[in-house]
This record gives sequence, structure tokens and C-alpha cells, in this order.
Amino acid sequence: MRTGIAKVSARVTDHGRTALTEMVHRAPARVHPLKTPGAEKAGAAWCMLGEYGGGLLGGDQMAFTALADAGATLTLSTQGATKVVKSPFLSTL
Repeated sequence: MRTGIAKVSARVTDHGRTALTEMVHRAPARVHPLKTPGAEKAGAAWCMLGEYGGGLLGGDQMAFTALADAGATLTLSTQGATKVVKSPFLSTL
């Protein structure tokens, strides 16, 4: 069993935009910062929460923490291909 961790923190800058101040991850969890025209225009920060490889495996666990200061705009999304693959061990039970 693997336990992945991910932590994202955001704050408002002096210019009134949201900036990511911390991104930490440990496999199988992963944090991907994204920059899109919409987020840039809104002054927001955006991160995709995901994993390494082809997806989560049986027994994998994830712990995500997101912190945003007052007035910050932080959007979190996940990978569209996120899936859980049944462990061969579990299929024999």
C-alpha cells in the first residue's frame, strides 16, 4: 500500500492576484500547476491533482491539503483519466 500526499497553498499578491506559494507531493500523488487564459484573466491560481503513471492501484491512498488565504482564488481539479485499478491480490479473495 502506498500513501500519497499533496499540499497546495495560495495567497493574494500585492497586485491582487492569487499566487501559489507551496506545492508539495509524494508519489503516488502529484500536483500540476496550470496556467490558462481564463485563470490568468481572473487573477486566479489553478492546480490539477493527479498521480503518476496509469492511475491509482488497489490499496493506494491519497491525502490532499489545500490552503488559500482570505481573498485568494484557488481552483483544484483532477485528471479526467483518474481511475482505480483492481489489485491482483484483491481479485483472489
